[in-house]
Amino acid sequence: MAPSGKGSTITWKSRFKRDPAAKDVDDAKAKEIVAGMYKSGFDGLRTALGETAH
Repeated sequence: MAPSGKGSTITWKSRFKRDPAAKDVDDAKAKEIVAGMYKSGFDGLRTALGETAH
């Protein structure tokens, strides 16, 4: 987390490994799913704090 104007910027890194048995989910789709979960979580946190996206 770093100061950014009147708010903060969060830099988030993670690693994950998809189940090889999930043949209908390739690496790109798995990345899209996980990124969506993170975005939803941060959007929820922003809403809970009464903030808006920048």
